[in-house]
Amino acid sequence: SYVFFMRFSICASYCTLSKKRLKATTIDENFRTFLASKRSSGVREKTILSYQQAYQAVNRHCPIGEMDMTAFHADTLNALIEALLRANLSRNSIHTYTVALASFFNWCKTEGISRYTFKPYKGEETIKTPYTDAELKLLLKKPNLRRCDFSEYRTWVIINLLLNCGCRASTIRGFHIQDLDLENRLLFARHVKNNRPQPLPLCSDMVDILQEYLTYREGKAHEPLFPSDADQPMTENGLRCSVANYNRKRGVEKTSNLMQLIAPGAPETGAGAAQTAVPAQTGGAPNAVEELKQYKPLLDAGVITEEEFAAKKRQLLGI
Repeated sequence: SYVFFMRFSICASYCTLSKKRLKATTIDENFRTFLASKRSSGVREKTILSYQQAYQAVNRHCPIGEMDMTAFHADTLNALIEALLRANLSRNSIHTYTVALASFFNWCKTEGISRYTFKPYKGEETIKTPYTDAELKLLLKKPNLRRCDFSEYRTWVIINLLLNCGCRASTIRGFHIQDLDLENRLLFARHVKNNRPQPLPLCSDMVDILQEYLTYREGKAHEPLFPSDADQPMTENGLRCSVANYNRKRGVEKTSNLMQLIAPGAPETGAGAAQTAVPAQTGGAPNAVEELKQYKPLLDAGVITEEEFAAKKRQLLGI
């Protein structure tokens, strides 16, 4: 009986220590500590900003900030998701927000602040429709440099670069003039998702486009390659609005997602990304960009030259 009593005392002491560890703190307090921890561990500011935006968006529709951290459980999550659905948020947005919250809550569990395992919402994903061949031709038509403003010309160059490299919008905004190595047909992406600078191969047409662009852009090596109209680094919303205005001016109604230019699941960067533009099928005719994709492996293998590939691209896309 003495042994049993000692074992019971040890177990009781352990439980008491565990309960002390889970002291009453609000979700707001712990979220601030979470952000500070991520900053000190070297997480990119862009990622931290995404955590903040997701947390703020959730709190607008379902305030959880003042809640005791240990009071959040499965029923709370279900109520939160129902509130977001009632607010008519898209399922994609709810998934994005809950993925960010999962990082926070699972960090809390690792730190001994909470015992709850947060599982992100997995609603049916809405698939965005990519551009058609006809729309791509409208977007790729070079503007009249005597009549257009710099914003339109800059966006035309960006559209071409997206089709060449398939990079993210944040990568586009992060380019500086010094990242260009036109002699070797390379553009160095230093602001990519995995934080690893990456050289992006440029086709000969893209080199020509960028060479001409630089004569109008001018600027110093450390300045943004694609500045805002105020000659400052472009913001995420600024780039989105610039593309939306450009598209509308060309008679293209798809404006919500810059990445509609490339296929879902396409690689972010790299030599193969030039083949990732996949507009929707039009009628029964073969898709021009799908056909162009068949020539990219030949270019990579050295079977055809850059010039031959560029000529085929112009032929298929009518540019």
